[in-house]
Amino acid sequence: GSHLLQGDEEGTTVGTLGIHHGDLTKEVWDYVMLGKKFPRESKISQNLLDKLKSEMEYWYPLDAYYARKFSMHVTDVLYHHTAMFPRFVPRSILYQLRARCSQTMFQDIWGSADAIRAVVALADVTSDEPLFIDDEPVFSMRQTIAKILDWAENVTTKMENFQRRSSTFEDRVFNASMIKYVQETQVHYERKNF
Repeated sequence: GSHLLQGDEEGTTVGTLGIHHGDLTKEVWDYVMLGKKFPRESKISQNLLDKLKSEMEYWYPLDAYYARKFSMHVTDVLYHHTAMFPRFVPRSILYQLRARCSQTMFQDIWGSADAIRAVVALADVTSDEPLFIDDEPVFSMRQTIAKILDWAENVTTKMENFQRRSSTFEDRVFNASMIKYVQETQVHYERKNF
């Protein structure tokens, strides 16, 4: 779609729609990218903006987002899509795993090597290359799943006990604070104050 807005790689000439960069106001972009109402004060016709909008809606959605490893960039992609483009959140996120097994490097793209996948999915995501020795992945997976089950059981028991007791003053203060922060956050999202 960039050819619609710019005629050359540097953007020094107008694209095929004849739209000048000064006419691309915040309201125009809100219409094209966020699906807001058509800006009546725009110098650009609704027909031309609908062409841009159509290009955006055709080319932008991601069926899958691919990354070399889990990183903050993946988190940013989810954060920004949830905040700005909720209808365009990627349907799936895939990332390539590199691991050492008995000092031999191998690569796996999600879809095989179940034991390795489970261990890495449950492991510390800041590790670049998990190191597994011989049968350690299967052992690590069992150990990690056992820890998660213990944690889930512990949390469930605490939640059951928590739900039975009456709320304290501290609970009500905490709840009121959380409601206030959620409302403030909503205002910031609506104003695009990221």
